[in-house]
Amino acid sequence: MPKQQPITNFNISSDQNKYALAASSDPQIWTSFYEENIHIAVWQRTHSMAMDTSINALLALNTFSQLQFSSSIQDVARTLALHMPQFENRETLLEDIILLTDMFACLFDQDAIGLRLRVIDTPMCPRFHVDQIPSRLITTYAGPATEWVPNEFADRSKLGAGNNGFSDEESGLLQPPCHIQSIQTGDVALLKGGGWKGNEDSGLIHRSPNNIDGQKRLLLTLDFA
Repeated sequence: MPKQQPITNFNISSDQNKYALAASSDPQIWTSFYEENIHIAVWQRTHSMAMDTSINALLALNTFSQLQFSSSIQDVARTLALHMPQFENRETLLEDIILLTDMFACLFDQDAIGLRLRVIDTPMCPRFHVDQIPSRLITTYAGPATEWVPNEFADRSKLGAGNNGFSDEESGLLQPPCHIQSIQTGDVALLKGGGWKGNEDSGLIHRSPNNIDGQKRLLLTLDFA
């Protein structure tokens, strides 16, 4: 089984196939997403104690499972305030979601977004796949985070039905010396999909983490509306 590694700064490229990661503790790293060979841009960060308190309080409710809506950027804060339950340090989490929404909308010049905040305790997308969208913001506030593989170490013909019923690890999708990469909890990643102009055949290959073991994940995704 391919070894799983935490995300690191590196570029992987060849004459025929360029595919690279940009990662930094500076959120300006997101601007590199517009570079042709960048398919994942990660703002590396750690949560404050106040944020951890807020996240744990929400998970402890056991009554919240999902909030999903599309809205104009101006209405995001109001919608969150109306529909999120009350919990300790609630504003800390809400303010962070609003910040990420504003940053995402500004970077991609969007007037509206689609937002999903979910509590998950099973793999939501357990198989490696490509999203046919331009881009997606994803951050895991709690629990194991998204896994992905560099393009040069993947046989795309084995995605979807091409796996012939075999697991990702057994289908031939992962080519030696492939190391499955993992975004870290707290990091905020931009994933380039197959719907990005000029990227139709090389969207980021990724999946939900498989090693959940009953842990609760708190996952935020943002999409173009």
